[in-house]
Amino acid sequence: MIKRTFSALPLAVALLISTAHAAPADDLQTIIADHWKWWLSINPVQATALGVHDFDDKLGDLSLAEQDREAKAAQAFLDRLSAIPDQALSVADRTNKGVLVRMLSDQVEGKSLWRKDDPFHDLLWLAPGFCRNGGQSAVPDPRRL
Repeated sequence: MIKRTFSALPLAVALLISTAHAAPADDLQTIIADHWKWWLSINPVQATALGVHDFDDKLGDLSLAEQDREAKAAQAFLDRLSAIPDQALSVADRTNKGVLVRMLSDQVEGKSLWRKDDPFHDLLWLAPGFCRNGGQSAVPDPRRL
């Protein structure tokens, strides 16, 4: 009986070690799943359109405070992604990681795009054809460009 217990001990230790340190690909999949849940929660209208009805009673928050919260959350995802070594991932996983890093980086870097305190905010409205006819048409007329 003691012999069986000790013979099973290395297997138990190996299982504990393998579950304690997930493979980089598994870590990436966890981050992707977490990001998807988060994205759906901050984009409730799109979530409903995609068939996820957990947020049917909500609209997105467009406040500056929410933009700051989302940028911080995006940075936290980037920090988690940076802990995963690229060389330990397959080509497909490296591609998925790269796409997610790009999306999140754009979100962190572009958080002030529509902020009123951004010096370039007003320049966006001066783009040719952006608003014509007293703001009635937001689609540029290609004949007038």
